Amino acid sequence: MPDDEDLEPILATLDVTQERLEELSRLSEAALALDPPDFSFLTEAERRALTLHFAHEALESMQQNGLCCEAWYRLEAGGVELWFRGDIEDDGECHSLDGPYQGVEAPSDDEDPEVLRMPHY
Repeated sequence: MPDDEDLEPILATLDVTQERLEELSRLSEAALALDPPDFSFLTEAERRALTLHFAHEALESMQQNGLCCEAWYRLEAGGVELWFRGDIEDDGECHSLDGPYQGVEAPSDDEDPEVLRMPHY
């Protein structure tokens, strides 16, 4: 969670009335004082918008730090299919690799249609 001075611009990205924005600012200050913070006052739409905001910031940060693409790899043996996903940096190094033990499953067409056009070895 950002510090207090960064909270206002983040809340301002929400599509809410000025009254709700002021209420969110007040409630957020109180929530941050708790250990752990409690943001149960957020609506589902507000929670989703903030989640997307933070995910977008994280992706931008990774891209600025050299993350260039995500690679998928499939192993198949004895009728069992195992999927792996890795983050490839601009120098070609695999930064992180996740597999079945981390919950990686086959991507669906909706998740990433490009992956199904890639060769799988």
